[in-house]
Amino acid sequence: MTEKLKVYLDTNIIYDYFQRTAKEIVENKEFRNVKKLLFIQNNPDFLEAYTSFFTLIEVADRIMRDFDLKPERVRKIIESFIQDYKIEILRSVTLTEETLDWFLSNISMKDAIQLNIALNERLVFITEDDKLFRKARKITENVMKFNRLVRIIKNLKRREQASSILMFFPSPRKLV
Repeated sequence: MTEKLKVYLDTNIIYDYFQRTAKEIVENKEFRNVKKLLFIQNNPDFLEAYTSFFTLIEVADRIMRDFDLKPERVRKIIESFIQDYKIEILRSVTLTEETLDWFLSNISMKDAIQLNIALNERLVFITEDDKLFRKARKITENVMKFNRLVRIIKNLKRREQASSILMFFPSPRKLV
């Protein structure tokens, strides 16, 4: 078994879930599950996913404004998310002065905080924000887009399957 890849999910990775759930409430219709979260949920042997309460606050702020939902409804959506998905919520985080440096170098405050949380926790930062991705790559190699994460996990699965198959076959003998 390979070591799990530990990742930190930026707001844009999980927001679809909250947006769809809010739409279900407002429009009174059901939407399919979010593919990104299902991928994470279906790969617990290869992946440990984290996000923070800061991310959940960002999401709560957006869906309250975008969908005019009451705070108690938003709290229920967040509680469902925490219960339904295998994503660890960082409840206590430390920010370093790098956050201010990144903010002053033209990374938004929220993005600087997210990146700092991920790096302080020694997690790979996963984002779909192209601009943030390019800026973060100048700071660290521990940043990637979700589609790259998917490719890495699929490759790990293939290798593990291949090695388990090879265990059942003896080594070939050399012909003399």
